[in-house]
Amino acid sequence: MLHTKLHTYLLIILIFFTFKNQVKAEHIYGGNLYMVQTDKDAGKFKIALNMFVDFIIMPSSEDTYLQKTPVTIRIFRKRDNAQIAEIALPFEKFQDLVYDNETCAKIRNLKTREYQYSKEVTLNLDNYTDAGGYYMSWAKCCRNSAIDNITDPGKSGMTLYLEFPALKQNGAAIQYSSPVFTPPILLTCQTINF
Repeated sequence: MLHTKLHTYLLIILIFFTFKNQVKAEHIYGGNLYMVQTDKDAGKFKIALNMFVDFIIMPSSEDTYLQKTPVTIRIFRKRDNAQIAEIALPFEKFQDLVYDNETCAKIRNLKTREYQYSKEVTLNLDNYTDAGGYYMSWAKCCRNSAIDNITDPGKSGMTLYLEFPALKQNGAAIQYSSPVFTPPILLTCQTINF
């Protein structure tokens, strides 16, 4: 009996390690990252990330995971890439995108879902005074294999990146918000590979 249980556990571990590298986020098309100032003097910002996924090929377990797991963005100083902050953005909502050309979407078997994550945070403005500015980023592997303007998208990671200036200049808080892309803008780059 003990011998059989041991074989079962070893088989489960073997299967896990055999397939663990094959489980990738190949359902991801793209995304965007933005910050909107909500109170200049208090250093309050809404930081948000939108992720676009291929809902046709995404496993249902991943849908649950994306709705329950925050995404973690990191903020760095550009001058020396020193990490300044790490912020977990909780899941806010999702929406299924509606294509302008429904016939084309059906022919290509497209169903894209946008997952939205956001959080209002207070940034200590005294930590954001470097004249060289700052950036925030989030990265995940891998991209959807249907993307045809990226060489080998299934092995290409995705990084969402946002630069922003010093939030306190000459001793005073500045007015700053990044661009916000709404509604979702989907771009096609024909004959240009990355």
